[in-house]
Amino acid sequence: MSVRCYCLIIALYATWPVVGNTSSDGGQATLLPPYKDDISHRPATVDIGVISGRRQLVVMANSKVIFNSTTGWNKTAEELSYSLRMFVFSQHTGQLLTERAFNTTNHPQSMAVHPFLESLANGRILVVGIKTDALLNLPRVTRKFLQNMGLSSYELLLYRNYMAGILSVGGKTIAEATVYDSTIMTTGLYGTPVMIQATIPLLPASSCSWLSGAWSPRRKFCSEFDGYGELCDCDCDTPAALNWTPIPLPETTLQGTPLLIIGGNRPSSLYRCIMTVLGQPGGTKSHTLVSLDGRYPEVIALLELLEIPYVIHERPANKGKDVGLRISTHYLFSLKEVFRIFPDTTNAIVLEEDLLISPDFFNYFSQTSWLLEADESLYCISAWNDLGAMHTSRDRQKLMRIETHPGYGWMLTRTFFQEVTTEWDTLHQEHDWDIWFRSPQIRRGRECVIPAVSRSFHYGITGAHVNGVLTLAHFSGHIVSAQEDVQFETQSMLQPEYEKQIYAALLDSSVVFMNSTLHPCNKAYLPKNFTDGVLIIGFEMLTAEDYSSWGRLAGCNGLWNMDSRGHHNGLFRFTFYNTTVFAIGYPFSEYSWLIPPGVHVIRTMSGKQELDEISRLVSMNRMRFRVPDLEKFAPALLLQKANPAPEFVVIT
Repeated sequence: MSVRCYCLIIALYATWPVVGNTSSDGGQATLLPPYKDDISHRPATVDIGVISGRRQLVVMANSKVIFNSTTGWNKTAEELSYSLRMFVFSQHTGQLLTERAFNTTNHPQSMAVHPFLESLANGRILVVGIKTDALLNLPRVTRKFLQNMGLSSYELLLYRNYMAGILSVGGKTIAEATVYDSTIMTTGLYGTPVMIQATIPLLPASSCSWLSGAWSPRRKFCSEFDGYGELCDCDCDTPAALNWTPIPLPETTLQGTPLLIIGGNRPSSLYRCIMTVLGQPGGTKSHTLVSLDGRYPEVIALLELLEIPYVIHERPANKGKDVGLRISTHYLFSLKEVFRIFPDTTNAIVLEEDLLISPDFFNYFSQTSWLLEADESLYCISAWNDLGAMHTSRDRQKLMRIETHPGYGWMLTRTFFQEVTTEWDTLHQEHDWDIWFRSPQIRRGRECVIPAVSRSFHYGITGAHVNGVLTLAHFSGHIVSAQEDVQFETQSMLQPEYEKQIYAALLDSSVVFMNSTLHPCNKAYLPKNFTDGVLIIGFEMLTAEDYSSWGRLAGCNGLWNMDSRGHHNGLFRFTFYNTTVFAIGYPFSEYSWLIPPGVHVIRTMSGKQELDEISRLVSMNRMRFRVPDLEKFAPALLLQKANPAPEFVVIT
């Protein structure tokens, strides 16, 4: 199968806006009063000054302190302040539009630098400074990216050296200061702080097509915010559209089916999610509803500019610390609202703001939605496969049934929601809604249908339950179908038909049972090109939630290993490069009886040392399991040739 049938949607298209204006290390970003529509009184220049060093990062504009972060001698507070910071000013008014902090001492979080810079409109004034140890783990690919933006010092800047820079996005470097000190690596000291100051001429309104005309919603929005690429780009002859002609989806069964997007205070992420929705066949404004968890002025301004319907869930003031409960309450509110606003719909599709969708996303749900009414043993259809990494899934036509609810773009029925609403309303203690949603008392033996190749992509690097390491290890390597018209054989997802399909594969004469006693992390354990049949692996699994042995097999081979999600009656299915693998959880799985006596079954982990070693290997998934023909679509994976070859545990 040609790899041209796939694309990899990557974290390069996401941004993470700051919640409010207060930084995590005690600094305060102050937005200057916007100049509104009084063009005649705009200043001709803006004076910007920057101090960058170990204990202080200061940014000033027109003699006003915009940001001041000072860290005392407390080591914990200092470590919390490690960051590469960027400030974006309007090239027309000198107004501070947005500010971001990137904790680049955490290597995976460096991935957030690229999408933020890519989201800036050309012509904006970008100010960059370094705080404390921000260069500790800054990857070479990120340094090169910053150098290409116009900050030449980043290519050679050393650990604990400091720099300050001012540039025009997409244009010239205005000012840059650096002190190189190579002795720091041996002395353990810190470099000398640097300071720059520049007077920058502001551009007239006539330099921007959408700014020089009548006062419009776009003009108001783009004069106050940034992070939306061509939506606010003055260099574009035709900025990104505000109105779209829906692309019809032929022979769809989704007429009237709403798409619900769960959102918070990440407007740039929400914008990219909405853009992918409206750009795919079947996406429409009229059947899109955004549910916000609180009143966020920038997000509301964006939705009103795009004319996207939205509702607001008012956050309880006394429940700010109960993150799981707050998210669950918001989900419940959102589902109630979507079925209230669309009273004639029987189904609804749910997305989150940090998801992108494939070109055949709506086509996928159009073909599979009938299963929810036809088969009582199903309770959702999902666009996401937890085991669908680059090296473990390529068959874009394959569908599967699994016991867990994977989320990340899923469909449910009004009937099922009404069934669980009463119990959901009674949940007042801290909990994770998705874990509750796939619990036995809610599932009642029902399953979800998923594709082998995901139809959505999770690009949020950080979140309530996601960190940078998790993103790099498990989310950044997913593939997404790039075709619009993939056809599925959905009849086989009905429960009786699916069981026939599974048993036909397991009982086929070509199956081979893995009987190796090598440790699953041994690189000789799992073949990449076994194409003569199905390879069956047995591993110890005592209950549906038991994942110790699965964590050993999955963690060693680049699969989701943090719980037992993604199985059907204890059976996990994936493709390891070109090898079709059925992993049977013994003795829990109803297919356990097929494992012949004497065949080796992977046992539980031997102790904390092995667990720690496998956890370390998991963080290196993208380096360990290379897929060059797909990686070229994923520069944000930060795979660097300078890195040493990954190490593998060899435990016999």
